Amino acid sequence: MAAIEVAINQPAAKKIGIEQRINDFKDELTTLQQNIGYYDLLEKRSLKLQNRVADIVRQAIFDSNCSKPLLLEAIVHYQKKSGSIDK
Repeated sequence: MAAIEVAINQPAAKKIGIEQRINDFKDELTTLQQNIGYYDLLEKRSLKLQNRVADIVRQAIFDSNCSKPLLLEAIVHYQKKSGSIDK
């Protein structure tokens, strides 16, 4: 109930931003329900996460005795290239 009151009492500019986010969510939900562009939507959403963790992955030191050696190899390659990798 408090969240509703906060949303109602927000300035008009914030309400418009919230309404836009709701409309964007509805559009994405419709897309998902129709199964159109499902992977495009996942890619779009993952880019934000990728951008947030890229610096962490480039700086982190991983245990060389991990259970996923191919993943470690890919991470080391990514670190050596400073995040600039090709296909």
